[in-house]
Amino acid sequence: MKYRFNEYELDTESFCLSKNGKNVALKPLVFNLIIYLLENRDRLVTREELLKKLWNDREVSDATLSNHIKEARSALGDDGSRQSVIKTVHGRGYQFNLHLDDYSSVEKHNISVKTQNKYFYFISLFTLIALSILIFYSIQLHKKSELFNSLKRISKYQEATLLTFKTQAKRRDELVKMISERLHIKRNMQFEKFFSFYFKKMNNNEKFVFDQIRAMTETGLLVNNQNILKELYNHPAIYDHFKNAKALQQHLEFWLNKYQGIFKKRQDMCLLYVGVEDDVPYPYGIDDKIKKWLIDNE
Repeated sequence: MKYRFNEYELDTESFCLSKNGKNVALKPLVFNLIIYLLENRDRLVTREELLKKLWNDREVSDATLSNHIKEARSALGDDGSRQSVIKTVHGRGYQFNLHLDDYSSVEKHNISVKTQNKYFYFISLFTLIALSILIFYSIQLHKKSELFNSLKRISKYQEATLLTFKTQAKRRDELVKMISERLHIKRNMQFEKFFSFYFKKMNNNEKFVFDQIRAMTETGLLVNNQNILKELYNHPAIYDHFKNAKALQQHLEFWLNKYQGIFKKRQDMCLLYVGVEDDVPYPYGIDDKIKKWLIDNE
């Protein structure tokens, strides 16, 4: 919006005040003060209203407000004595002191476009906006659908991993019992180290269980961990919804690196654990959080 009064022109869109075509330098708050008084010129504006609208109820001294009024007057060729533009009503507030006859909106120039062209322009603009909104929401819906399907697959892989882990744990405990009873020993080290240490002393029955445990690591756990990590890589939006998704990624990357760098090269290993001792524990509760998100967004 543009306003003209006396030899001044005020443009609210370009944030500019000019006098006879020359720009007048103004502080932002002073410019806002002039606009507010101008737009409410038909009434008195109280000090409290100015503080609320322009300073957001911050603690401002009377001197600060007075200085801004003084700068506004000076920019408009006014002063406290004349008050021809901004009038002070002592004890009450301020008012823009130009009557309706002294105020005029800037006439629009170069209006030669026919009415039907105006309608065409607005219809085209409306159509463009509507299409943009439709495309935007279509993209968002597609992204949400992709995210939902990805998390659904992750949840399925997590369930399969948990089932494999529980089954493997039973075989693990069974193998520990078999070795301990036969050799009359008690396990006093981590499972990985225990099986590696007694690998060469295992009999055929024990090696059969050992091979079962190793197969679960080589197939079920490996494949599911790879698939979950792939989903995380392909759908970065997951990180926006789950704070511990990054911790899950780090845990899986460490597990896979340990698998490639150590497990594959050693036939005396059947288990592959990664956790607190490696400083990359599996993030607590993330499986349940993903399931809950799927239920809430189904």
